[in-house]
Amino acid sequence: MKKVILIVVFVIAGLIAVYFLPKITKPPENKFERQILSSESYPEAVLEIAGQINDLSPTPPTAETWIVRELEFVKGDPHAYVIYHDTHNVFRILIETGKGRYRTVAAFEPVDSGWKLAGGKDLAKGKETVRIMTNNQ
Repeated sequence: MKKVILIVVFVIAGLIAVYFLPKITKPPENKFERQILSSESYPEAVLEIAGQINDLSPTPPTAETWIVRELEFVKGDPHAYVIYHDTHNVFRILIETGKGRYRTVAAFEPVDSGWKLAGGKDLAKGKETVRIMTNNQ
């Protein structure tokens, strides 16, 4: 009888371990934490965004790489508009800003009167921006 109880206890302990062990050893989720950038950090952010533009763009470049032409950081908001080109096409995206990380939330196509939303949501529409031109015209 004691053997049966001991076996049942070990089986239950094993089932509990199998159930909870993956939850304990699971790596933390790769959450994106938005961050409002200060105007002092804009130059560094421009370089980071330019380095990540091929990954941020929803469209592959016709040439080898995209080139960032202009950024508009939204004041008091964790967003920035990025205008970029590959010498053939020009596009605009709205990105969310984080600590050294960025993600695209909207894409725009050029039209005669400016930009047309092609996908996502323009979460910074109508908000005040700080425009920064890059040396890559």
